[in-house]
Amino acid sequence: MNIKQCETFLRLVEEGSISKAAQKMFFSKQGLSRAIQSLENELGVQLFLRTSSGITLSHDGERILPEMKQIVESSYSILKKCNVTDCNKLNILFPFGFFLCIPQNLIFDFIEKRPECQFCYGCSNDMEIEEMLLDGDYDLAFCSNSKKNENLNYIHLFRNYRCFLIPKDMVSPSKRFIEVSDLSGIKIAVSAPETYNDYAYLQTKFAEYGKVPDIFPCREGSTLVSFAGEKRGASFLISSLSKNLPHPDTRYIFFEDYISSAYDINIATKRGKQLSLMAIQFIKHCRNYCQDILKQRPNFPMD
Repeated sequence: MNIKQCETFLRLVEEGSISKAAQKMFFSKQGLSRAIQSLENELGVQLFLRTSSGITLSHDGERILPEMKQIVESSYSILKKCNVTDCNKLNILFPFGFFLCIPQNLIFDFIEKRPECQFCYGCSNDMEIEEMLLDGDYDLAFCSNSKKNENLNYIHLFRNYRCFLIPKDMVSPSKRFIEVSDLSGIKIAVSAPETYNDYAYLQTKFAEYGKVPDIFPCREGSTLVSFAGEKRGASFLISSLSKNLPHPDTRYIFFEDYISSAYDINIATKRGKQLSLMAIQFIKHCRNYCQDILKQRPNFPMD
């Protein structure tokens, strides 16, 4: 028996439902059921009674509940006293330039709330991120893949859309959407081809009108944002959840069929891997943070 099994047991007691407990711990229902069954087999007793309305503790489950709580509390206390910090380490993977796609203070707010968190991160492209996550060295990854890997669990945060960041004087202030004709002769900063598929999307969009975009490939997010702010042209990027524009003399503007540019932002975890308490708290923070900001921007095309 290990600490993770004890945490799972206590979470199931708290929720009274396998599906609710699995959701809170970012397990599949089958995975959580197997974890509890493994614990029951190891202890040689039935811990829960399954009913049509949920689950309740068995007599043996009731007897060991106080000890389970003590084990978890003592384990955390020992780790803290011995200055063992692995339980506070959070290893996260990001796609290149991904900080442009998430709320500005998403990470910083969590670190402020949990200063003991040892935040470590790595960066790669979407394809390599899946492989690195499956290797087991990272707890979770932000990703945007539309094709789901069956060996990963995905927690949806929000849906974003591709848009342009342009100088305010580039098109009429009354113009709600931008057209390909508005971009004739305009250099467009775009994420490098191997980073996202924005490059290919834009080329396809222009081809519909028999045009070829004048593209300036960027590998750094800061360059992509400053490109429009310095009036060097337009920047094609992912609409940010930030309420503030990166430059006061710029504005966001979308293609009229922006729905076709939908871009899902997810957190991925390795299927079957037990997440640390810190990782679970971080995922919960991300979901709540994004939902709170979405409520503040009802007129911004994002869901």
